[in-house]
Amino acid sequence: MTFPRLRWFFVTLTFVVLPMALFWSEFDRSLNSESDRLRLIEQRNLECLIWEMKPVDTPFDHFSAFLFDRINEEIRNSDSAANFKRWSGALRNRYPGIFTFIALDKDGRPIQDVSDIFAPPELLQNFDRDFRDYESGSPERLLAHAPRYRSFFGPLFGQNKSISNQTRYFQVSYNDSHSFLFVSPTCEMGRFLVFLNRTTDYMQLGWKAWLEDMRWQHPIYRFAFVDLHKPARESRLLLGSAWRSLDKALVRLGMSSGVTISIDNRLWVQMPVSSRYRILIVRDDRSTGWGKTTRQRVGMMIALLFICGTWISRLALDGRIALLRSIRMRLLFLLFYAVGLPLLLFGLSSRSLVDERKAVRVGDLYSFQESLLRKFDGGYLKYLANAEQKITQYFQRPLSADATFEDVMKQRILDVWQKTSPSFCELLNEHGNRVLRIPSSWEAFSRMMNVMLRGGTTKLMAELNGSTVSPVADVSGQMAGATAEMFGIDADFTMALFTKHLNVLREFRLADFRLQLLIIPIRDSSHHVRLLAMIGWDGRTLESKYIKSSLSSFSREHGNILLHARGKSDESKMYSPGFKSASFSAVIYKHRHRLVEQSVPIHHQFESNGKTWLMTGMQPGLLTKFYLWAFSPDDELRFASKAEYGRFAVLSMLLMIVGATVGRWLTSGFLVPARHLSDGVDALRRRDFNWRIPVVVPDEIGRLAATFNSMFEGLADLEVARIVQDTFFPNDKLVIGSPEIFGSAISNYRVGSDSFALPLGNWEIFGSCRSASSVGGDYFDYFPLPDGKIGIVIGDVSGHGISAAIVVAMAKALIAHPLCEFDPVRVLSVMQAVLLNTLQRKKMMTCFCAIFDPDTGILRFANAGHNYPYLLSEGKLQELSVPGFPLGTKSARNFTQKEVTISPADTLILYTDGFIEAMDTRGQMLGYSRVTAVLPTIQASDAVGFEHALREWHGNVAPKNPPDDDTTLVILKRRIFA
Repeated sequence: MTFPRLRWFFVTLTFVVLPMALFWSEFDRSLNSESDRLRLIEQRNLECLIWEMKPVDTPFDHFSAFLFDRINEEIRNSDSAANFKRWSGALRNRYPGIFTFIALDKDGRPIQDVSDIFAPPELLQNFDRDFRDYESGSPERLLAHAPRYRSFFGPLFGQNKSISNQTRYFQVSYNDSHSFLFVSPTCEMGRFLVFLNRTTDYMQLGWKAWLEDMRWQHPIYRFAFVDLHKPARESRLLLGSAWRSLDKALVRLGMSSGVTISIDNRLWVQMPVSSRYRILIVRDDRSTGWGKTTRQRVGMMIALLFICGTWISRLALDGRIALLRSIRMRLLFLLFYAVGLPLLLFGLSSRSLVDERKAVRVGDLYSFQESLLRKFDGGYLKYLANAEQKITQYFQRPLSADATFEDVMKQRILDVWQKTSPSFCELLNEHGNRVLRIPSSWEAFSRMMNVMLRGGTTKLMAELNGSTVSPVADVSGQMAGATAEMFGIDADFTMALFTKHLNVLREFRLADFRLQLLIIPIRDSSHHVRLLAMIGWDGRTLESKYIKSSLSSFSREHGNILLHARGKSDESKMYSPGFKSASFSAVIYKHRHRLVEQSVPIHHQFESNGKTWLMTGMQPGLLTKFYLWAFSPDDELRFASKAEYGRFAVLSMLLMIVGATVGRWLTSGFLVPARHLSDGVDALRRRDFNWRIPVVVPDEIGRLAATFNSMFEGLADLEVARIVQDTFFPNDKLVIGSPEIFGSAISNYRVGSDSFALPLGNWEIFGSCRSASSVGGDYFDYFPLPDGKIGIVIGDVSGHGISAAIVVAMAKALIAHPLCEFDPVRVLSVMQAVLLNTLQRKKMMTCFCAIFDPDTGILRFANAGHNYPYLLSEGKLQELSVPGFPLGTKSARNFTQKEVTISPADTLILYTDGFIEAMDTRGQMLGYSRVTAVLPTIQASDAVGFEHALREWHGNVAPKNPPDDDTTLVILKRRIFA
């Protein structure tokens, strides 16, 4: 792996992969949390739906509801008997033997063609008329005429006077055939009656009818009545594609009821009907599908961002993004990344920490709710003890002087009855007779107690008074005990319990009766027991009193927690101080089955009135007739979470301030000096060598700025040298005109000037030089000679820069010396002698020297190791080769001279080696072959155009600027005029 690729790999890993990995980890955690929440909601909905199913005492509840719903959906607005016949036939096939249909028209007459049995027309007309009155709220006529209808409908018709207008069915017989009658609502056709029959499988068919009705109400669920003795594929139509997982689901569900499991991205819940049959509800796990779809979308987005990020990082490393070419922008980006990535990590960690702490606080709140409910449940004992103490003390209060003992006690027991509403309340004398009896709903219990206590009371009071029982009373007690045994009551054992628990409120059971009983022996002023007060409350009554009297005050002590109590057997008994219980009834109704199944408290969160509430429900240990619930808003939890987020936000701000401070320090200590250096580079590009960079701080950048300033001083001198060197080269093209027109043999004019219209046959010579640095080592010149001829010189000093420019200046001085006769061989010989003695072989120079006669076209030339010029004639190239060694390399060398005739259609091209040795875009040398291949293709009317075209081609194939070496071109060509 090469170093640029390794660098690109680490840049991509740091700036692309790492942030995306952090984002994905947080996204995956949030997605899993949300999926779990959605799955829990779906599980709760499934469990609530399965627990809404009532045990099948009679499946005809389901059949009647099924018929009622199908009528409203399918045939209520149809007046065609054929449609009814088709619909009823489909039901008979689906539920064989269950239904027997009788159709009535609008006048109540039977339609025999579509009825299953013959029906007497007059009787059914009267029944239809009476039932219409019953539907309008007047059932008198139907009930009065019920005996005449029994001969047809059944012997039980009219016995049940509470016929529901919703279920619209009632029992008419105990037989299996025509057991129940269903009366439909009025339809367009009329009305129809349905006899419901008990078949061998009517229980299973009833469940199937109920499940079909549920499919209409809940189309997003799949319901199935599964027979374990039949293969799973028979449930294929009901379960769809889920039937393949049926065997696996049944194994995992076992005999559980109302417990949701997840198999193959589906949620399953069951209710066992018997050891053979199961009711299954299946729903696709939308949380899994939603999570998978969301994960795929975000994954595709991250993959796209990864591709874009890697591509952008590659462009940034290659310097193709203009914004990141500035060191200032790169440093700001790195600073942002260095501060932003820790902030991102800190934010992700803080969010996870806040969520964990919130979960802990939610658990603590649930625990606190449980402790409150247990505390309230435990307060029931204290309530009973207080009631026991108050009632006992009330009966023991002293009497006034003018009051009789028995009258006072009667009044006191009446006071207790009015204040506490006991279920059983009696006052017995020492003979076991009732002194005061208060009628109540517990009359049967009162009779049993009277029989049992008639003899036992006398014995009990005698024991309390320390006296003996008279023989008559003893015989009476034995007779009462024998009578109690006839009721299945052990009187002696019961009396022993009474004796042991006098003045104590204890639970007492007698046969099927259970109540909290308080037995108080009442003494007169002489401490003689004369009366026995027996006061008892059934469990629901006493628990209701405790809840009514204590729940409000207990809730006020914990104002942010709302308590609720609801009866187990009668849900209408609700106690909810501080809020309307109807606001939470739906939630309680959904989750009450969890309390039935679970012995541990349940917890749940839900939304209500724009708030999130936390709920805890439990079965009390002492309040056996009620469930207890506690509700708390999450205000304090949200406040605590906001406070933690606020602290984390403050820490984040501190980190940002630190980052901004570091950024400010970088700006003042590094970016500002870096900008000054950048301005200096721009000045250097503009060749403004008078620019100076301010030295802000004497550090490394300050020393670099001082070095730049020193370099600018040297470059100023170099600029002077460049200007001087520019004077060495002719800045105009040289045009050789006609003496008849201009009066002289030679005329120079500026490039691009069109002041002169030159006649056909005139010559033009033009040259240009591109230096690799400010001053270069290439030299060219063309100038007129006194005899009307043209002197042409092109040369190349080894290297470039100041040293090469000095050699060029020496060559210019030698050629331009007035005593130097311009002859190619002579000029090269003089230059060889001077340069050899001066440079001492440390520098060398190639040089091509020529004299051109514009009248004859003859070119005489000599070469000192320079590149051979090309003569382009009629599309063919000819090298003007002549032997020679570079100047300054040999101590003595004779130069040879040649001549060639240039016709008017020819072009002479002179160049330096920098033109040939330039590198193309692939890093390969241009070479002679590519240059010689393109020269014949260039079309131009003059030397300037030829030079421009050749330069344009060279700039395209070798675009480097400035070039690695000086490149010089000199073109000699006759001008062509239109």
